[in-house]
Amino acid sequence: MGKASIEVTLSMSIHDAEAFAAAAVARAIKDGVDEQDARATYTPDDLRACAVMLLDPGVSPDGSQIEDSSAVVTWDAADDVPEDDENANGMSP
Repeated sequence: MGKASIEVTLSMSIHDAEAFAAAAVARAIKDGVDEQDARATYTPDDLRACAVMLLDPGVSPDGSQIEDSSAVVTWDAADDVPEDDENANGMSP
């Protein structure tokens, strides 16, 4: 059987950014990231990084190779955008 490419799109709503970030920190620590580095990197203010940590396992399933992963955050309101979010889809705090 020949090689195939698959593009998967996943949309999700984050209803608790603190819990989502905590899950990313826990996953990073489990994957061997230093706890202090994980807590500094995976925060509620950087949901993109959290999503990539949680949804791209780093190890591809047998018979495959994950080529790329990315995440885009769309905020419901400008007031929700963290000040350091450089890619807030045109919204500013």
